[in-house]
Amino acid sequence: ARSRRYRDSGRTALAVADAKAAISHVSGETRIDVLALASVLADDLQHPQEAERWAAMALLEAGRLGSHPKFGSLLSLHARELARLGFAKEAAFEQAAGRAVAAAVGTEIQQFYTLVNAARTELDIGDVRAARASYQHLRDVSSRLEGPVTVAAVEAHLARALLLGGDVSAGLECVDRARAIAESTGSAAVAFLADIALAEGLLAFHRHEEALAVSERLIETATRALPAWKNRASGYRAAALIGLRRLDEAHEEIERALAVTPRGGDGLRLRLWLRCRAIAVRPGGWDQREAENLTDLLVQSGWLQTAAELMLIRAAREKQPQLASEAAAMAYRLGQPMLAADALETGKLWSTSSAAVIADRLREVERTLPEDWLQAWLEHPSIQSGLSVDVRDDGRAAEELRLEVERVLGGLDSAAALSPAQRVARGAVRRMRKARTVGRTLLEGAAAAALALVIVLAVVVPGDLTDHVIELPDGGLSGAAPFAGGPTRAGVVEASVGKPEGVYWEPLAFGGSFQAAPVVFGNSLFVGSSEGRFYSIDLERGTRTFEETVEGSIDVAATVSQVAGFGEGGQSTTLAFFGATDGSMTARNLGDTGEVVWRFTTGGRISGPPIVVDRTVYFASSDGHVYGVDGAGGFEMMRFPEQPVAGGFTEALAADDSYLYAVGGGDLYMLHLGTLELECVVDLAARAEVVTHPVVADGAVYVGTSLQTISVFEPGNCGAPPPGLLPSHQVGVSVNHAPVVHEGFMWLAADELLLRMNVASIDLEVVDVEGVITSSPVMAGGSLIMAIEGGRLIAVDARSRAVTWTVDIGSEIRAPVAIVDDVIVVASERGDLMALGG
Repeated sequence: ARSRRYRDSGRTALAVADAKAAISHVSGETRIDVLALASVLADDLQHPQEAERWAAMALLEAGRLGSHPKFGSLLSLHARELARLGFAKEAAFEQAAGRAVAAAVGTEIQQFYTLVNAARTELDIGDVRAARASYQHLRDVSSRLEGPVTVAAVEAHLARALLLGGDVSAGLECVDRARAIAESTGSAAVAFLADIALAEGLLAFHRHEEALAVSERLIETATRALPAWKNRASGYRAAALIGLRRLDEAHEEIERALAVTPRGGDGLRLRLWLRCRAIAVRPGGWDQREAENLTDLLVQSGWLQTAAELMLIRAAREKQPQLASEAAAMAYRLGQPMLAADALETGKLWSTSSAAVIADRLREVERTLPEDWLQAWLEHPSIQSGLSVDVRDDGRAAEELRLEVERVLGGLDSAAALSPAQRVARGAVRRMRKARTVGRTLLEGAAAAALALVIVLAVVVPGDLTDHVIELPDGGLSGAAPFAGGPTRAGVVEASVGKPEGVYWEPLAFGGSFQAAPVVFGNSLFVGSSEGRFYSIDLERGTRTFEETVEGSIDVAATVSQVAGFGEGGQSTTLAFFGATDGSMTARNLGDTGEVVWRFTTGGRISGPPIVVDRTVYFASSDGHVYGVDGAGGFEMMRFPEQPVAGGFTEALAADDSYLYAVGGGDLYMLHLGTLELECVVDLAARAEVVTHPVVADGAVYVGTSLQTISVFEPGNCGAPPPGLLPSHQVGVSVNHAPVVHEGFMWLAADELLLRMNVASIDLEVVDVEGVITSSPVMAGGSLIMAIEGGRLIAVDARSRAVTWTVDIGSEIRAPVAIVDDVIVVASERGDLMALGG
C-alpha cells in the first residue's frame, strides 16, 4: 500500500523498494498484484525489459493459482511492455488475447485495467483516434472504480489524445482537471502527465514559445521528483527550440537527454524519438542513410507517430514529395490532422485528391479552437493552404490515404520503400511473398488463450484470366446466391467452387461503380450501380435482360423472391426488390417484358437488402424506421417505431423464424416477425455501438461493435448469449465486416488478416492473406472467397487455413462475390461485371 502511495507522489525509487520487499511477504492473489505493481514501477523507471519480466512472473503466478479473471489485464500489461521494446506484432496479438480474456471472464476492475494498458499502447503508437475512444470510456468508469489520482491520470492521457487529434478546447479542459487533482493530492506524476499532454498539443499547433515554457516546467518536475523522465522533458524542450529556430540550443538539449537515456532495449523507444530530432539539427550535414534506416526501424517497431514525424523531416531535407505524402497518410490514419497538414504543406501536395479529406478535418479543428488560439492558427501557412482547398465528401480520396499507409507498412507492391532493407524485402518490381510467423502464447486453464499464425502459400494465376473465355459446364449455370447467404446473413452458400481458369463471357463494362453485392436467382444475376441503374444479366450468356433506373445510387444488394398473392388468380410470382439512396424500395417483375410493380418511398436511404417472409417485404431506412410492406401491392402494413430512431437504421436486416434484427442509432433491436413489435434492445457495453449487420447462426446472434469486439446474444434475450457461448470476442482492430459463422467458428476479415474464432472459447487463429481485405468473405464449398487490395480475389481453405489460390481481376473489389455451382460473379469498383469459372 505504501508503494502505491510513493508512486502517486513521484517517489518511484522508494516505491520500487517497498514493492520488491512485499513480494516475499505475500501470497495468493495479493502476490500477483504486487508482481504487476513491480512491472508498472519498472516501466516508470524506463526499464521495459525488467517490466516485461515482472509481468511474465505475474502471469505465471496467476496460471499456477488458477486466477483466470486476472489473465486479461496481465496479458495486456505484458503486451504493453512488448510494444515498448519494439515487438509490435507480437504485442498486438497478445493485447487482443488479453482483451478477449477480460471480456469473457474478467471482473469489472480487470476489464478496466486491461483497457488502461491497451490505451497506453495506442498512445505510444500515436493512434490518438483509438486512444481517445478508449480513454473516454475509461473516464466514465474511473471515478467509480478508482481514486482521484487514477482519475486524473486518465484525464491527462485523454487530454493528449484530444489535443493531438485537434479537439483543443476539450483537451485543455482535461489538462485543467488533471492539474487541479494533481495539486490537491500532491501527485507529481499526474502533473507531469498533464504537462506532457499540453506540451504535445502546443507543439502540434506551432505554439513554440508556450511549449518552451511548459517543457521547462516539465524539466523542473522531473529534476525534483521524476529523474528517470528528464530525457522526455528535455526532448520536448528541444522540439520547442527547433520550432523557434534556436538549433544550437536544441542540439545541446538533445545531447543531454540522450546521455541520461537507458542503453540497450530499455531506452530504445525514447532514444529513437530523440534521434529523430537530433539528425535534423546535428552539425555536419544530413545523413540520408541514417535517416532511412531510422525510419525503417520506427515502422517495424510500430512507433508510427514518430515515423511520420521523421518522414516529414526527411521530405523537407531530401526534397521528396512522396515521403510527405506517406507522412500525411500516416498522420491521417493516426487521427492527427495537424501533422497531416504539415506534411502536405511540406510536399506542396494540397492539389492532390486526398488533400480534400485532410482539409475537411482542418475545418472541424477550427470549430474546437479557443479564441486565443484561433488567429495564430489561421496565419500558419499549412492552415492557410488547407482551408483554401475545396472540401467534398470523397470516399475515394479517403481510400487513397488508407492505401498510402498500407504501402508504407508493407501492405502493397511498391518501389517507393523507406529504406534499403524495405526495398529488398518488398522487391522493386514484384513483391516477394514471405512466410511470417508469430510466437504462440498458451495459458493453461479454463480461460486459455491460443494464438497461431497460419503460414500463407499462395498460387498466383496469370493476369490474363479475364481474357480467357471458357465453355459452359454440362447442364449450364444456375442456382441461388442471395446476399450474405440469405436472411440469417451468416455468409454461407451451398455451392461448389474451384480455382478459376477463365470467364464464361467477356467481362461487361458499365458506367459508375459497383458497391452493392451481386445476387443470383435461377439463371440470372442482378446488381445495382452507383449511377442508379439496376441490371438483370443472363448468367450463361452475359447479355442484359433488363435495366431499371432510379433517382439515387444503388449501394445495397437486391433480394429476389417469390411473393404469394400477386398476379392472375393470386398465384406466386417472382419479383426483384431493390433499394436506393433516394429512399425508394422498388419491386420489379422479372423478364425482358417485365415492369415496375410498385415503388415505396421512405424519408432516407435504404440501409440493406430487404427480407421477404411470405407476403411481407421488410426493410430499414436511415429515416429511423423499419417497414413491413405488402409484397404484392406495395402498401405499408406496419412500421417500427412510431417515433424515428435517432441516427436512423444503418445496416442490413437479419432474420430467423421468430425475430427480425435491426441496427439503429448504434443499437441492435430484436423485433417480432409479423408485427414488428419490440422484444428488446441489446445490452451493449458503455459507449459501444453496433457497426455491422447482424448474423444469425446456430441459435445465436452476432454483431460487430465499435469497441473492436463481436458481441453474442441469444434470440429474444438482449442481455446474454446462449448457454455455452462467450458473450464477447475481442478482435483487436476495428471491425469493418460482419463475420461469417459456420460449424462453431466465426471468420472475420480484419484489415490484412482473416481471423478464425471459436464461438465457444477464446481460441483465435490468424491467416495472413498478404494484403488488406476489401470485401466481406463468402463461404462456399469449404472455402472462403474474398477480395484483397489491388483487385485480387483469393480463396482460403477453411480446414487448412491456407490460401489455395489467388487471381488478379485488375480492378478493386468492394462488394462480396456471388457464388453458385461452378461460377463466381464479381462486380468491381470500376463498374466491371464478370462470371469466373474453372
